[in-house]
Amino acid sequence: MLRRAAAAGLGGGGGAGSSSGAARRAAACAAAGAARDSTRLAVIGDAHGQWSARDALALKALDPDLVVCVGDVGNEDVALVRRIAALGAEHALAVILGNHDAWYTMTARARARSPPAGTDGGGGGAAAPQPQQPDRVQQQLDALGASHLGYAHMRLPVAALSLVGARPFSKGGKSLRSMREFMAARWGVSDMAESAAKILAVIADRVPPGDALVLLGHNGPAGLGAARHAIVGVDWKDEAGDHGDPDLAAVLEALRASRRPPALVVHGHMHHALRGGGLRQMVHVDAEGCCYLNAATVPRVVSTHRPDVDATRHHFLVVELLDGRAQCAADVWVEVAERPAADAAAGAGADGGGGLTSTGWRLAPGEQQQAARGGGAEPADSAQAPQQLRLGREQRQLGGCDVRVASVHEVLRTEVTPGGVVRQLWDAHAGEWRRAVAAAAAPEAAAAGVAAAGVEAG
Repeated sequence: MLRRAAAAGLGGGGGAGSSSGAARRAAACAAAGAARDSTRLAVIGDAHGQWSARDALALKALDPDLVVCVGDVGNEDVALVRRIAALGAEHALAVILGNHDAWYTMTARARARSPPAGTDGGGGGAAAPQPQQPDRVQQQLDALGASHLGYAHMRLPVAALSLVGARPFSKGGKSLRSMREFMAARWGVSDMAESAAKILAVIADRVPPGDALVLLGHNGPAGLGAARHAIVGVDWKDEAGDHGDPDLAAVLEALRASRRPPALVVHGHMHHALRGGGLRQMVHVDAEGCCYLNAATVPRVVSTHRPDVDATRHHFLVVELLDGRAQCAADVWVEVAERPAADAAAGAGADGGGGLTSTGWRLAPGEQQQAARGGGAEPADSAQAPQQLRLGREQRQLGGCDVRVASVHEVLRTEVTPGGVVRQLWDAHAGEWRRAVAAAAAPEAAAAGVAAAGVEAG
């Protein structure tokens, strides 16, 4: 793989914030997408403490061009964030931290229950206030360096793809009131209007005309939470409500007005399993064809309960983009099973150190794709078969483990018809496929800058 060769050729050493770490990230971004027609994103949903060496092995089996983490890695778990940051040595990496990543710092009440100095956070229990607390938020930001995209930009030049991060540490809701002091001190933002303007300034200043745009947030935008099962709907109160971010919604409105709609919005925060039962609808497509994908499948690591082997399954949301559009996406579970010591020794080198080929793993233009699991009948007016995600199912030997893609449940497909681009969306709440139609042409980037839309201060 071109991007892997570029990253490996830069040598070891250096953390995520070091010059060598920055060089590796730049090389990975520059090479991403060079060896394929489509660009593959592997999205890590809300981890809440669930990340280990096995996850890194599972990620290799997916062979992504870009690894995306939507935050809530842990409760200010610096050690775990450093492990996520280490992915940048091999992959192009984009991260936005969530509210749990500032769990003890965001408010005065939270600071009172902060773990003692000398620990990495990560726990959930109360602790006596300490005279001097470590700045775990800054430690996480330092570990991630340029990989953290809060109010920032990253570009994959070969793929002509730009990513822009929304407001970091979002906890959802209409106002910044409870976290205003924290956001003002860290980012110079005191209300939703200032936050929207900051995001739009990054887009106007950094995103080249013609690039496909992906917006990365911890939480999704306001306006998509009309029902408790909606992608950002409130499920912890009897009355449903919209828990999306108003500043991100204002950014999207300004982009639409400037004829520069994004291709994709990726976020987490709103967990897939609803309180009180049922499943959340995790995908949405708007009238302009922008796809919204929620990656927060929690828990994201589960045991297989196999009596004969220590095996776990690890969740990733896998997304493919082609020609400026999000073409397909799937919830993918990768199984990682510990190999007996004798078998691991005998199989050492069988995979050449973990390198994988991409043959048959990508969108193959012109080929008829296999029907997806759970999919309905294909539309009669289809001009070409829906573009679906294909992943190799062969078992690999990586790091002393057997690794294989165990389950693929598609949530988004694309087909081009005489009437336009048709997206088929999996509605997890209703348990059925639905259709959304957008204009046939891929979004075009506006040449001029973007002005902030009005947002209620709060």
